[in-house]
Parts: sequence; C-alpha cells; structure tokens
Amino acid sequence: MPPRVYIRGRLESGVDLGLESTHIIFTKQRRGLDSAHSSLPLPLLLSLTDCWVPRRGQLPGTQRRNTSPHAMAGKKVLIVYAHQEPKSFNGSLKRVAVEELSRQGCAVTVSDLYAMDFEPRATRKDIAGAVSNPEVFSYGVEAYEACKKRCLTSDILEEQKKVQEADLVIFQFPLYWFSVPAIMKGWMDRVLCQGFAFDFPGIYDAGFLKGKLALLSLTTGGTAEMYTRTGASGDFRYFLWPLQHGALHFCGFQVLAPQISFAPEYASEEERKAMVASWAQRLKTIWQEKPIQCTPPWYFGH
Repeated sequence: MPPRVYIRGRLESGVDLGLESTHIIFTKQRRGLDSAHSSLPLPLLLSLTDCWVPRRGQLPGTQRRNTSPHAMAGKKVLIVYAHQEPKSFNGSLKRVAVEELSRQGCAVTVSDLYAMDFEPRATRKDIAGAVSNPEVFSYGVEAYEACKKRCLTSDILEEQKKVQEADLVIFQFPLYWFSVPAIMKGWMDRVLCQGFAFDFPGIYDAGFLKGKLALLSLTTGGTAEMYTRTGASGDFRYFLWPLQHGALHFCGFQVLAPQISFAPEYASEEERKAMVASWAQRLKTIWQEKPIQCTPPWYFGH
C-alpha cells in the first residue's frame, strides 16, 4: 500500500484549510490579497485531504479503483444541469464534462433543467390518475402509490429512466443559499421519490440507487477563505451534509468527492480556463475514484 500523507494549505495568515477529500479550485481575489502570497500559482487546485500520494499526472486527493480503459466505454452518465445561461461558467463546466466523458466512450445524457422548463413544484398534477385519498392530499403518500403503479407524469418517469440507466449522476449548479437552485431541488423532490429511489427500510446503503455514483460540481460566489471553519460562511462541508448525505446517500448513491470552483466571478479569464481544464483533467480518471466515507465525521470532524 502506498504511503499516506496529510496535506494542509494556507491561503492567508491564520486561515487553516485542513480539509478532507474534496477537489477545490482557489483563485486570488482581485483585491485584498497581500503581497506575501503573490507567488501562489493561479488557480491553485488543491485537494486537502488524508490522501494517496499521487503518481505523476494523477489528480491529488483521490483514492483510485482499478478500472481499465475498456471498462469506461459503455458507461452511462447523466448530468443534471441547472443554469439559465449556456455561456456561463457552469455551462463551460457542463460542456467540458460532456466532451471528456464522450471521448472516453461514455454515453452522456444532459437534463438541462432551465432549457427543459422543468416543473419544480411537487403538486397533485404529478399523479396521472385517481389519488388514493381524494379528501386529504398527501404528496408523499400519493407519489409513492403512483410510483408503484407507474402512474406518475411523463416528465418524472423520463427523468427516473435516465437515473435508472446511469452509472454516474453529476449535478452541475451554482450554489444558491448554501443549496441547489430551486429548479434542481424540485427535480430531487419529484424524481427521487419513495418507491423509486428509496423505501423503508431501504435507505442509505440499502437505498434503491445503490451501486450508482453521484458527484456535485458547483460554483460559489464567495471565496475559499469564507468557506473555512473560521470563515464567515463556515466549513463548506456543512452545507454539503444535507445534499450529499441527506439526499444522495439516503437514496443509496455512492458519493464521490465534490468539485467546488470558488468565486469564478472574481477570477481572470485565464484563471477560469484553468479551472475548467482541471475539471476535465479530473474526469479523465473519474472511474478510478473511490467514494468518500459519507458519514458525519467527514462533514463535522471527530
């Protein structure tokens, strides 16, 4: 077994970024960065983790599975994408993911939620047919019954079919209020319903989507320094808990380390291009990555 190292990074004096198993892209702010850090490479792609010592050309911070190039061909990937503007930075991350994964021989499907005008509201209209209790409507109960009878509306069934066929689901989005945009939250509410993604006691490791991989690729408005334990927004892993653990792992997904691009709005064009390139580089070996330990210590420490 190769030796293990713990990488710790500091962007500013007193800001300790001893983080775990996450691919993070840092850029200098245009203002307020002192000259002591002027030699920092731009952007810095750091995986601050208890990690495998990387081989030459290997992205740091990610444990690897033995996956041959032939095994990648035929893999199916669903990208659930939530951004209004195709020319946005999120759009670039989505586009390069499609290009790189297709180059590997993967079959890539994109659910472009805004372009689809996806309905985010969970309502009675999601039930195609009679409800079981017309007197008092309970969305969870009715969606569960309709799922068992395959009486959900066609837009939900189409998305569920995409999820069912996928080996990997990537969620590409800008961070809104420490969470996903409303249209993506609505996708989760309506598509990952009881009876399809989970049932009791079939949750977490026994969830119905076990064996599938999921990955959050997101951008933030705030800088990396803000998302530390001593920063204004707290450790970024705190907001990942309800998304990665409470939604994805709850449904059985094995969760890969998130890809977080901090504050691309404050980066130069050169820096943004480097961010996109680093995401493409990671995707070259994405099938060799091992999932994170999706348990409370990963998010909150020991």
